[in-house]
Amino acid sequence: MTAPDTPPSPARQSTLARAAQPRALAAAFRKTARTLLAAVLRKRARWLQALTLLVGLAATAAGGLWMQSEIEGDARADFAIRVGVMGDQLESQLRAYSDVVYAVRALMEYRGSGAVTREEFDRFADSLAVMRRYPGLLNMSFSRHLTHAERDAFERRMRAEYQGLPPNQATFQIKPPGERPEYDVVVYLAPLAGNEPAVGLDLAAEPARNEAVRRTRDSGELATTRAMRLLRDGEEHAISVLLRLAVYDGVGVPPTVEARRSAYAGVAGVAIRLQDLIEATFPAGERNRVRLVVEDVTASAGTTPSDELLYDSLRTKGEAPVPVAFADYTVSRRIGVGNRTWEVRASPLLDPYQDPSAKMLPYGTAAAIFTIAVLLAGLLQSLHTANARGAALRRNVRTLEFHRQRLVETQEIADIGAWEWDVRQNRQVWSERLYKLLGRPMGEPPEPTDEFFVSQVVHPEDISMVRDALKRVLDDGKPVELECRVLHPDGSERIVSSVTRLETADDGARTRLVGTVRDITEQHRAAAREREQLVFIQTVMDAIPAPMFQKDPSGRFRACNDAWCQFLGKPRDAIIGRALEDLLPGPHIAPIADQDRDLLSRPSSSAIEVTLPNAACELRRVMVHKASYLAGDGRIAGLVGIIFDVTERKLAEERLRQTVDELDRRNAVSQLLGEFSGDLQSSMTIDEAHEMVAKYLPRLVPDSAGVLYRIDPSSRRGEKVVDWGTVAATPTLVGDACVAVRRSRPRTVSDSAKELNCRHFASDPPSAYACLPLLAHGELIGMLHVERSGTDSAKPIISDIRWMALTTAAEHTALAIANLALRETLREQATHDKLTGLYNRHYLNARFEQELARAKRKRQSFAVIMLDIDHFKRFNDIFGHAAGDHVLKELARVIGASSRKSDVACRYGGEEFVLFLPEASAAIAVKRAEEIREALKSLQLDWEGHALGTVTLSAGVATYPEHGTDPDTLLRFADRALYQAKQLGRDRVVLEPAPLGVVNTDRARPAA
Repeated sequence: MTAPDTPPSPARQSTLARAAQPRALAAAFRKTARTLLAAVLRKRARWLQALTLLVGLAATAAGGLWMQSEIEGDARADFAIRVGVMGDQLESQLRAYSDVVYAVRALMEYRGSGAVTREEFDRFADSLAVMRRYPGLLNMSFSRHLTHAERDAFERRMRAEYQGLPPNQATFQIKPPGERPEYDVVVYLAPLAGNEPAVGLDLAAEPARNEAVRRTRDSGELATTRAMRLLRDGEEHAISVLLRLAVYDGVGVPPTVEARRSAYAGVAGVAIRLQDLIEATFPAGERNRVRLVVEDVTASAGTTPSDELLYDSLRTKGEAPVPVAFADYTVSRRIGVGNRTWEVRASPLLDPYQDPSAKMLPYGTAAAIFTIAVLLAGLLQSLHTANARGAALRRNVRTLEFHRQRLVETQEIADIGAWEWDVRQNRQVWSERLYKLLGRPMGEPPEPTDEFFVSQVVHPEDISMVRDALKRVLDDGKPVELECRVLHPDGSERIVSSVTRLETADDGARTRLVGTVRDITEQHRAAAREREQLVFIQTVMDAIPAPMFQKDPSGRFRACNDAWCQFLGKPRDAIIGRALEDLLPGPHIAPIADQDRDLLSRPSSSAIEVTLPNAACELRRVMVHKASYLAGDGRIAGLVGIIFDVTERKLAEERLRQTVDELDRRNAVSQLLGEFSGDLQSSMTIDEAHEMVAKYLPRLVPDSAGVLYRIDPSSRRGEKVVDWGTVAATPTLVGDACVAVRRSRPRTVSDSAKELNCRHFASDPPSAYACLPLLAHGELIGMLHVERSGTDSAKPIISDIRWMALTTAAEHTALAIANLALRETLREQATHDKLTGLYNRHYLNARFEQELARAKRKRQSFAVIMLDIDHFKRFNDIFGHAAGDHVLKELARVIGASSRKSDVACRYGGEEFVLFLPEASAAIAVKRAEEIREALKSLQLDWEGHALGTVTLSAGVATYPEHGTDPDTLLRFADRALYQAKQLGRDRVVLEPAPLGVVNTDRARPAA
């Protein structure tokens, strides 16, 4: 583009002048800087290089050390975070153990420490499920505080409580022997199994245990013992601690020490084995990578901490310390456990920072800094050399001026700009065509220089390349071809191709540089678009995770992506130009070769599934999709293909099929179990429940026989109630004869010849069988016995699915039988008042609805009488509540004697009674109420030799439909009439008149 011929306006000229001032200043500064730099390079080049290398060495050492410290700091921070999480887990687990101790104290204080029995304590422990929910918790206990005078009576009572328990504790006595003023004796332990040696242990006799007991007694807060070995561990080196919490008579902790000692009744506690606690809290993978040390650092005597090793994952107590390679990464944390303080220390067993690339960062940083220093020293040397050579080149520029005119005509014809540089005179000349190619008016600048060309014309990113090209021409004396970008004054960017040649004099001196410039922007852009397209295609192929390739008509690879290289385990250069048989020889490629021949013979596409070995020599099942494509002349130019690895999909399909089969089996069992549960719950009697067991269990466990026993909880003897198939079990069952009953959990015997057998068989036990105790609400009510009916010893008694279904069926059976038995017991108790024998309020509500609905249906009258004993509080205050109960019973007897069989009498609450009379009018109801009032008033009651005096009552009467059509309304009107009777002086019957407006039920009734 050429410059316009119209001169700029005055305003434009002023703007251009102001814009040129900073450029002029910048040019002057650059010229001065170059002059000074050239002077320094001429005189101090060697000194600057040495100084640069020395500074680089110092920076190298400092950078490496700084990077090393940063890496170690990151490793320490990451390890500290991990240890913090571990400490939180341990502290949370210890808080859960403390909750168990507080729960035991709450039980003892709520019920009274002397009122809780061993059976209640065991049921409480079972409800907490301490052994399952609290790993590392060995037992929970309660220790009774008693004096020496109470010792003999206490031992006799405890022998009676433990009578008959395995092992027999009938010889219960306080341990160790000896007389002491006071005792803190372990009374209850749960679970008892494994903890029998601690029953009867006097905590006050051992200083380690007594210290924690006295502390919690005086403070009322949780106390922790030092590390100790429990009696149950014997000679085993297992470290445990005990959590203790004082129990006081009454509810709550007394406010003073003297009051707490006076009310002290005993101590609740739990035993914790530290090794089990830590192994359950932290996974094995975490413990294998970290050394955990737990020490008791509680201050002794208020000054010096008493360090005591509780746990060390690398050694046991008494052994020498084990050194740790990364001890300087150790992180400590203190945890409060009752009145004691534990310190948890964690040290990594492996290098906390395992990333090899990160470990190389200090060396890489040092190497980078040193490389920069070397490059800077080299740059100084290069600048010094370039400056010297530049002076020689300027002398040759003048020689080139002579030849400039020869090229002008040729340049115009070929649209090529030319330039020449007299090296000796340092003078450049541009052709007119070059000015046009560079987008500049002729003569701007009037005397171009190499610095102007490089700084004002050449693109900033290509300046170094242009300088290097000029240097090569001057150094080698050979022509140099160069492509670079140039900037037009309007900011547009063009690409030019230049050829530069050095001319020398006869004596070999360099005289000038001559060159040509040609605009190749369009050609370059076209080539760039083609390269970008190829790069885009290759990038798309590499982005596809599936192997992809292109073949020429001869079947050799023309292109491929990274996934295909990874599959073959070969670089792309080793694949391009080769056939598949050269890369994967063997019989596996025969189907692929046939597919290639078919596609290269005619344009089409196809997909085949074959097996191919990958780079790891693993046979993979793959799906090969290919298609041939045509060239511009219609011939087949090659084919493209993509490979999908379907190995995992095939395996997943197989696993899915197996899973579906398993789910079908589970669904069938679950459906059958659901049917059994539904029929069992719908049973109205226990016999119907037994019938459901006999019908469903053979379907639930095929090829089996079995029997259901009903067990008496008191005698633990069982009787057969139903069976199926031919069983070897006896019709009667003694509780101790069944191992599962003794253990109170289901049990299977896969091979009776090798395992412990039950003793409830008439002859030899079957080869395999299962016994399932039926437990309901913690009570043994029966046992389900199932055995194999065939003789195939290799066949298991039941599968895992059937076993889970059988245990569930046993649970449903136990609950159904218990509920049916409880229903029969409660059916009578649910409708009657315990004191008077009359119907209770619950029965009244249900019966009231029925009788009122019958009266509505038959259009009959219905009456309600509400009675209340006058001054009933007087009997309780003067003669006691027992006398008041006697009066209530007498009134209930009078009401029963004065009522018809169709009348319903209920105790409505306290001293209030309700009598409703079906098919009775208001007159009949009033008459009946008067009869009851007179009969009660005529009684001469006494209690324990004291005359109770005359007993009177007040009554209110309401009728249907005059006063209401629903139970609530009738009761409100009867209560209102009773209220009026009380206000009128008591000892009377009042019939509430028919309502004329809204009934006010908010008035307070006078005191009885």
